[in-house]
Amino acid sequence: MPQIGLAIPGSANRMFRFKQIVTMLLVLLSFSPVVMLNAASSDDQETITDEAMAFETHPIQRQNLIWFGKRKSRIGDFAEVTHKVGKMTDRHFKNNFNSDFEFSLHVATLEGAEVKLNGKNRTVYAPRDDDKSLLHDMVDFAVEEKWGISDVEMTYDAYESTYTATIATGDSPDDTWQFMVDRRWKAADMTIVVSGTLTNGSRTLRIESSSAPPTFESVAEIHEDGEVLCKRINGGEYEFRTGLSPELKLLLLAGMEILEVNANGDFW
Repeated sequence: MPQIGLAIPGSANRMFRFKQIVTMLLVLLSFSPVVMLNAASSDDQETITDEAMAFETHPIQRQNLIWFGKRKSRIGDFAEVTHKVGKMTDRHFKNNFNSDFEFSLHVATLEGAEVKLNGKNRTVYAPRDDDKSLLHDMVDFAVEEKWGISDVEMTYDAYESTYTATIATGDSPDDTWQFMVDRRWKAADMTIVVSGTLTNGSRTLRIESSSAPPTFESVAEIHEDGEVLCKRINGGEYEFRTGLSPELKLLLLAGMEILEVNANGDFW
């Protein structure tokens, strides 16, 4: 009897441990599909994010020929752009110099959609001092700005340009966008910074462009809520987010082309 009494507790103990092991296995098996599903969902989410942030690239080809004041450009297999400069007006004042010029852009996709816009630039040059004549100051400034020759004394500490244009991609009010950017340059650090907006009243896109030493690489972006919609690096190509609507893509190209006028003056 004592042996039987000892055997029963031992068997019960082994049975209890067996039930514990089986229970743990069942719990693990019940959770494993959830774990696998969560892992798959995470992988899918990363894939979706990567796809959403992917960009399509279109090389920029500028014609050297200017015909009747017009110059054409090809934007990859996406669009053609015709740029024309209108009248220019200069105003001289005692302590500054203002310059206005008008321009137009015709942006047409190879699929047939197009926008035509008229823009205007006003530039205010502010002198650092009045020691030199205004003409000499402006010659120095023009040489430095156009050809990058740095052995002339810069007598203009800063200038500011404001570019404005209306871009209509359709007939509804939401299809009419106002473009406005400010471009600032300072002789002290040779940095150029452009910032502004592209808005239809209910939706606003942010525009940013910059160029700084030592490389002076030009970088431009249009973004919304912190996400880049399109960009240009050093003038060689445009990159557009994949999945954009054709209307938005056309609008963004028009805005980027205005930035090109902004960065390079009447013709680039």
